[in-house]
Amino acid sequence: MTTNLPAFDDRVRALLDVSSDAMLVTTPEGQILDCNHATLALFGYRRAELIGMHRGDLVVRADERLAQALTVRDRNGTVRTPLRLRNKQGAEFNGEVASVVGRSTSGKSQVWVVVRDLSDRTRADQADKDLRDSNQLLRALSDAAFEAVIMHRDGVIRMANRAAEIYSGVAPGELVGRRLADFIAPESKQMALARVAAGDDQPYDAFAMRSDGTTYPVEVQSRTIPVEIDGGAVRVVAMRDLTMRRQLEDQLRQAQKLDAIGRLAGGIAHDFNNLLSVVLNATELATLGLAEDHPSRGELVDVIWAAERAAELTRQLLAFGRKTVLRPRIIDAGQVLETMRSMLRRLVTEDIELDLTLPQRPARLRADPAQLEQVVLNLVVNARDAMPRGGRLSLEVEPVELDDSFARAHVGVTPGDYVKVAISDTGVGMDSETLARIFEPFFTTKGPGHGTGLGLATVFGIVNQSGGTIWVQSEPDSGTTFTIYLPASDDAEPDTPAPTPAPAPAPGTQDYRILVVEDEPRVQRVVVELLRRAGYRVDAAPGPVEALAFVNEQPGVIDLLLTDVIMAQMSGRQLAERIVATDPGVRVVYMSGHSDEIIATRGVLDPGVHFLPKPIVAGALLELIGEVLAGSQPRRLTAPTDRAN
Repeated sequence: MTTNLPAFDDRVRALLDVSSDAMLVTTPEGQILDCNHATLALFGYRRAELIGMHRGDLVVRADERLAQALTVRDRNGTVRTPLRLRNKQGAEFNGEVASVVGRSTSGKSQVWVVVRDLSDRTRADQADKDLRDSNQLLRALSDAAFEAVIMHRDGVIRMANRAAEIYSGVAPGELVGRRLADFIAPESKQMALARVAAGDDQPYDAFAMRSDGTTYPVEVQSRTIPVEIDGGAVRVVAMRDLTMRRQLEDQLRQAQKLDAIGRLAGGIAHDFNNLLSVVLNATELATLGLAEDHPSRGELVDVIWAAERAAELTRQLLAFGRKTVLRPRIIDAGQVLETMRSMLRRLVTEDIELDLTLPQRPARLRADPAQLEQVVLNLVVNARDAMPRGGRLSLEVEPVELDDSFARAHVGVTPGDYVKVAISDTGVGMDSETLARIFEPFFTTKGPGHGTGLGLATVFGIVNQSGGTIWVQSEPDSGTTFTIYLPASDDAEPDTPAPTPAPAPAPGTQDYRILVVEDEPRVQRVVVELLRRAGYRVDAAPGPVEALAFVNEQPGVIDLLLTDVIMAQMSGRQLAERIVATDPGVRVVYMSGHSDEIIATRGVLDPGVHFLPKPIVAGALLELIGEVLAGSQPRRLTAPTDRAN
């Protein structure tokens, strides 16, 4: 299509052809009348092809914005709008279109259109956006890291992630511009800076310092990255806080140390109990033949008292070594402490305020109630002694759920439901050196004659043997808190001990026959003598082989087997099983210096098993034998045979 007059005269065309923007003149209806060179270059048409086309042919979609921009209204001024354009080859690109309504020299209405290619600007804007997105992603990834990440040049911090700000205790954004050396502890500064200066990429341990001056252990790794700032190389430093790892390592070392001491203590107590059995019972037997006014009787009574005191110490050692025989049942820890309230009140002094907080709902667990009471009493006594001038003693029972994060931070803890028993005081507290040894047997901060150092060791052993854990928090002059976690029980109601039926009239002791199996001759001798003096008929064997031979020779004559647990040829448990298999009527009582896996599972006495701890005390021995034989009929022999080997 041709026009009557060119839209541009030669002078105007020459001026417009030097413009980098495309310029067109159209009729109000959109027919292109003329254009400059930039238009031809932008859209790829020859002038003859472009003149006469409709301006809408250059637009990808003639949408409302196009209509708004190019509709001719006499009163309109310039209108600008971004549009998506298309060249002759069909390639699309972004452009900005400006239009203004005017008149030709002949007075006809025309629309002058200026088109600017935004492709370069769009690419630059996209590049800027991509860069911003990348920076945001990098920052997000950096802030999501658990390690502190710091970029520095010549020791001056240029970038730091959120973890670095948290580690250092500095407000967000305030690390940049600070010197890296300001956040290294004095004891590590020389070594760390030397490694940084040398470009050492190997990880190493050091101590970092917070803005408040406190220090903490870290693992550090530094690396140069291929980036320069102001002409200098940039290094990245990554630091991992080792505080929790060190705490877990300390907990593990402490647990291993206490376990080793417990094994040693249990072994010593076992052997010592055999000796005490001889001392106690031989001395008691010696006193039986003496008149009340005999000059040696007082000395013998002193020996018995000392031996009983030694026996109590060995029992505490066994408790620490987790070798106490437990008789657990389902109990409510809150009820146990409630029954102890008046006793605890009498135990502490009047200037100590006692605060007992119990849960509204049951706090059920499976434990030996007597042992739980022992734990509470020991801790209360310890708290009382830590407050010589009075203070506040708080006891709290609470059902709690320990999650994975707690378990990860505490060695030996598995997630689950627990009963928490916490005992806190406002006393003198303890320093870190004391805390590290608090559960060791015979360790005490009290003066001579004011404690054996076994109270907390006993607590530790009972709690661990019951499947729980105990933790201590204390600082000098800030009091102490012992927190115990014992596995909770799902059982609906606490166990109530079954009423003991009234015993039937018992036959005389002389009607019962007992076989004593003990490989320690002195212990065997005193036990046999005690039983004989009580009227029982007694046979003795030095070991399992001799015991089996006796039973095979005289089947059906033994009423009760009293056997040691640990013996060379076979265990007492194995011996009892073989005898009972051929003679089910035989009653069995075990005696030992400690509860072994042979008669107990994790120290918990198996149902129906009767156990007598060493050292053997005459009263306890005769009482237990009487209980086991109560209600049974003796196997009377026409020709009794007593033999002691």
